[in-house]
Amino acid sequence: MGFLWNAAGALASGQALQYVRYQVGRSIMGQRSYAAEMLAKRFREFVAPRTSANAEVRPSAGTVRANARQAVRDNPVAERIVRLFEIYLIGRGIKTKSRTGVKTLDKKTNKLFDQWAEVADFGGEETYYGLQRLVVRAMAESGAVLIVYRWDRDFPILPLRLQVLEIDHLDHSKDGPLPQGGRIDMGIEFDRHGRRVAYHIYDEHPGEAISYEGFQSTRFLAEDVIHLYRKDRPGQINGVSWLAPVLPTLKDLNEFFEAALVKAKIEACFAVFRQRPQAGGALRPGDKGESVGPSVSKISPGVIIDGKPGEEFKAVAPSSNSSFEMFVTNILMLVGIGVSMTYDLVSGDMRKANYSSMRAGRLPFYRFVLQTQELLLIPRFCSRVQKSFIFAAVLKGELKPRKGGYPADFVPPVQENLDPIKDMQADILAVKAGAMPPQEFTARWGRDFDDVVAKFVEADQVLKGAGISFDYSGNVNASVDPPDDAEGDDKKGDDDAQKD
Repeated sequence: MGFLWNAAGALASGQALQYVRYQVGRSIMGQRSYAAEMLAKRFREFVAPRTSANAEVRPSAGTVRANARQAVRDNPVAERIVRLFEIYLIGRGIKTKSRTGVKTLDKKTNKLFDQWAEVADFGGEETYYGLQRLVVRAMAESGAVLIVYRWDRDFPILPLRLQVLEIDHLDHSKDGPLPQGGRIDMGIEFDRHGRRVAYHIYDEHPGEAISYEGFQSTRFLAEDVIHLYRKDRPGQINGVSWLAPVLPTLKDLNEFFEAALVKAKIEACFAVFRQRPQAGGALRPGDKGESVGPSVSKISPGVIIDGKPGEEFKAVAPSSNSSFEMFVTNILMLVGIGVSMTYDLVSGDMRKANYSSMRAGRLPFYRFVLQTQELLLIPRFCSRVQKSFIFAAVLKGELKPRKGGYPADFVPPVQENLDPIKDMQADILAVKAGAMPPQEFTARWGRDFDDVVAKFVEADQVLKGAGISFDYSGNVNASVDPPDDAEGDDKKGDDDAQKD
């Protein structure tokens, strides 16, 4: 390299020197390319298209969705994975708690929400928290789900109901530019700025065996539809099944199990091969062969076979299955990686697990659960439903408009504790050290702080009234009787809030 620079400096003008440097720089850049880019040169059969997110989703999402549903129906591992998403993301439900700062107003709002939650399903079968479970299952299995607001003043309690629809209801035949600007892409209508304004939704599932509506689609405003899916790439407008990365592996596992089962059935049968000696010479025309008696084709228990001279009977020796368990374990580990779960969660095999390994192994999954709850389910589903609930309550006259609105907290289900004593001790130390507020402590254990405090006060009053002394912790000094002006201030705050 130094020779090139010297030669260029001695023999060429400044312009030639610049050209030489340019050529050398290009050579260096070619040598310093990414190793991943070199795959294109080493493995020509690996064709990686440079398509957008929607160019990938549009032709593939439907097929992947159908394959995922088939796997969940027929493959116990796939069904368990989807069920675990339900259990850990929703559990008994992500609870909604009013946080206006006015206790009486919060109590009234929470009571109204609980009443509405019992009848929130447009179909009349599920509670609001049952719909949460259904939403997560549909999103994990199919990649996306639709929640449509149904408004009717004749509905009891509030004029709002929620209808959960599979993503197949999105009318993909609606596609292309619009005369006034904007476009419809996969049944989703956008304005000329790229903002969602409407959804075109089939009245019936397009996969129904019998259609009563003729597969007509209705246009719903975007504000009346929650389109819930996990966005993996910028600009992506629809989702893909969460099982997509592991579907080929699950199919291989199914085929391996079938082959192993057939092999085991064959080897479970006691088989015998009979070997006869070769004849000494060919028979001449007219010769009659030696009578060999009846052919033995089955062996019964206790049978004694009188073989002919020279005949041998050899039993079939089953082959070893030592690699079966190792192969299945490795496959299930790979499947677990693809869905952010550990091997023990996917397989249910706890033989080699202990507290430390399970806690360390599940931490990434718990973080995935927390991320999905706080970045997807709560802001894009629970919060929108709560705001629509408030709108319906104000519309019905059950609540009054207020400047501060009706803020709320959302309490996800508590994650299981592998060792509750150790986890509780760690959380108590965190509270005592000031690293965790009591509100977060109760939330981590799946409870609402205000409810816990109220129940402690209620229990303390009942026990004292009965003349029973009970020490809860030895460190909590609570005043059972509220200050004289507490109730009046609370009522005044409620009145002021309603006036707002």
